[in-house]
Amino acid sequence: MKKELAIILASLALIGMGCFYRTPGKEEVIPTSALVSGLFGVIDSIDPSAHTAELGLPDGSIESLRFSGDISVPAIGSLVRIDGVREFSTREVTPVTIVSVEGPALQVTSPLPGSIVTSPLVVFGFGRVFEQQFAWRIKDAAGLKVASGHAFTHATDSGHFGPFRIEIVLPAVTDPGISLEVFNYSAKDGKEENLVSIPLQMLTVETTTVQAYYPNSKKGSLKDCTAVFPVTRTIAKTSAVGRAAIMKLLDEPTPEEKKLGYFSSIPPYTEIISLSINEGVARVDFTGSIATIAGSCRVGSARAQIEHTLAQFPTVSDIEISVNGSVDEALQP
Repeated sequence: MKKELAIILASLALIGMGCFYRTPGKEEVIPTSALVSGLFGVIDSIDPSAHTAELGLPDGSIESLRFSGDISVPAIGSLVRIDGVREFSTREVTPVTIVSVEGPALQVTSPLPGSIVTSPLVVFGFGRVFEQQFAWRIKDAAGLKVASGHAFTHATDSGHFGPFRIEIVLPAVTDPGISLEVFNYSAKDGKEENLVSIPLQMLTVETTTVQAYYPNSKKGSLKDCTAVFPVTRTIAKTSAVGRAAIMKLLDEPTPEEKKLGYFSSIPPYTEIISLSINEGVARVDFTGSIATIAGSCRVGSARAQIEHTLAQFPTVSDIEISVNGSVDEALQP
């Protein structure tokens, strides 16, 4: 079977290479296709009449597939691995083999075990979990939890695999050996299941200190909606310090801080899409629950949290906030 597959792939490659542009007077051959091996993703959509499908990749991008011959396409939501040929003119991939991948309900494709990582840590993978929700945590070298959170897959429907992307501001640790764990809680009894543990090495154990700004019910925020106050966050050293500060702001205050009156006007499940600082202007774009904030007081409080957190950096003189790419509708009462 392997020998037959190799012959088929070689034949297709030669067919593609046989279609080329010849520059007058030169023997220059420009290939029109290339082999694709081990393309890993989830079937997002299928158009049987057009013999096409879309493959979702771990980073959220899409590959276009065009089927020929008697290739059988797995159902939407299936996780697959594909070998085939990419046509340069259309960027479409024609599968020669497509194999359904059976395995854990949560699969991390990056980082790989043993990787040397920096902060923020970006994690890619696929999941098929209840209500598309799962959890993650970072453990230090002693096995103690030092950071945790939740995330969602982008599955198209219940019971389907979907890609996910997690961005984690790594905590301050004294030993570079850490582990990333992803898992979900059972809908039946709430127990952890589908645990994936990945050992990692941090590039450095140096730290950075940033301030996150929150309202405080004991310091006047109930009378002045825009009154916010700094709390210190010590994190792993990062070159993306502004983004890290905003990401820490999106975390709730700690239980100890809540006892002191701190709270957040930014709702859970808010995510940062992008942050850029150019000529003194910090432009930050959000998505998620922040789009649902209503009421002039809470809107003003949330805006103050973001603005004060970014204004701590000397390179920032002006701030532009957008939600889902829209500046005009961002945080409007």
